[in-house]
Amino acid sequence: MSWIFGLGRQQPQQPDTTSLEQARERQIQSLHKHNHPPAVNVIQVSRHVDYRVEFKSGSQQLRLMIQLPSEFPRIRPFIRVDPPVSHPWIDSQMNVVGCRALNEFKMHSDLGKVVHEIVTEFQRSPPQPSHSSFQPYPPHQQLPPLQQRPPLPSHSQSYPMPGYPSQPRLPMPAPAAPGNQVHPHPTRPAPAPPPPTQRRSSQFTYNAPAIPTNFAELRDMSIEELGELSTKPEKILEFIENLPAVKKLHDDRAELNSEIEDQAKINLEKEPEIQEKVEKLTEQHEILSTVKRSFEDHQQQHLALCQQYSNETVLTNLSVEVQKIDEESETVAEGFLSGELDVDEFVKQYTDKRKVYHCRKAKEEKLQKTVQRQW
Repeated sequence: MSWIFGLGRQQPQQPDTTSLEQARERQIQSLHKHNHPPAVNVIQVSRHVDYRVEFKSGSQQLRLMIQLPSEFPRIRPFIRVDPPVSHPWIDSQMNVVGCRALNEFKMHSDLGKVVHEIVTEFQRSPPQPSHSSFQPYPPHQQLPPLQQRPPLPSHSQSYPMPGYPSQPRLPMPAPAAPGNQVHPHPTRPAPAPPPPTQRRSSQFTYNAPAIPTNFAELRDMSIEELGELSTKPEKILEFIENLPAVKKLHDDRAELNSEIEDQAKINLEKEPEIQEKVEKLTEQHEILSTVKRSFEDHQQQHLALCQQYSNETVLTNLSVEVQKIDEESETVAEGFLSGELDVDEFVKQYTDKRKVYHCRKAKEEKLQKTVQRQW
């Protein structure tokens, strides 16, 4: 791409990465130069991004909200009007769309003159106040009046819980009056409670022995033995411990304890192997993190180089250089008119600069066509 910068016998130079910022700064200086107090007041909202231009149009105070895109001045700025007004140059969203200089804004346009033209138009033909509810920068959303808010959910409404299937919930019945019996829902029988003898866990199911509703052993006891059971707690505990269901429960507990101890010993035997695998996994994770950081760094460098040498970046830098050499040739012409340069020196300098200007301009137009075909 050596044909882009300079003549054929000159060595290509790396494009200046700050040329777009320099052109952006010149446009902002022009904005302040052509719109100055007290008639027009330019306020910086966000440096190099947002600006506000305040002026008086008729009997009302207007503001132009200017937003500069990241590719400005290669891309036109966006200008809105506040407060909402009606004018042929303004659309329904309060965007300025009727200014020809703004619609045809290019790299070599002048932002200050464009804004000055818009201000002059609004001062010559003041916009009419609009009753539209559009707000260029809407405030925080407010809550509606209490009468217009939706009712709060009642206890009869159901909401799905995370991790559980959503099931419809029937409305709760009204509380019963004293002395009245509350009957279950007529269309849905009350679910039966799970049997108390079954205990579930995430790994196994243990069926506990059934608890008897009557004790046949009590029938064979005498009155004295029954009296001891009712008066001596130790007799009751002894009677309970001798029940078959309680004995089976003790045996099951002992068996479970033995199984747990055996499983714990097996787990302890595998501890060195698990520890070794954990160390290998940690080492592999550190290697992965190092490779990932290296990949991200190389990816950032790749993207930066692609952006630096892309057609859009080259076109932007070339446009800035075209504007710069054009200004330099104008400076030489002004020096000749003021008598600072003689004829020979003027012809030599002016011819060289205009030659470079036309060469760069032709390359800019050719590259611009290439970029447009890619889009």
